[in-house]
Amino acid sequence: KTAWQIKTAIEMAGSQADNPDNYLGYGLPDFMQAHVDLQTETALTDENALLAFPNPFATEVQLLLDVNFEGKSTVRVFDVAGRLIHQQQADLRADSPYLLNLPSADWPAGLYQCNWAYGENRSVLSIIKVPR
Repeated sequence: KTAWQIKTAIEMAGSQADNPDNYLGYGLPDFMQAHVDLQTETALTDENALLAFPNPFATEVQLLLDVNFEGKSTVRVFDVAGRLIHQQQADLRADSPYLLNLPSADWPAGLYQCNWAYGENRSVLSIIKVPR
């Protein structure tokens, strides 16, 4: 399993997973539940299949998509006004996560929405570019 899969499973097994706060975060984790979730893949739904790091970012950002899908996919990035900033095709393999470097050096600081479509599915994630 990848580091983000383990981190996500532990977060989802927290006592406050449905309502994290600034005091306890995701709460106390149930490590056995996280282990079971990792074995059965229940913690890895499309809801958390798309990650960006670092987020927020100043110059470079990478997207990681980890889904059990093989075939063509399309990544689109929109600014807050809904304008298409970037579009890219990617070939996904079911047996490995896909890592994509976004060419974000020339983007102005602000909030962006990443939309990754694969098959009939879609994963959406907000990313923030901060000034250098």
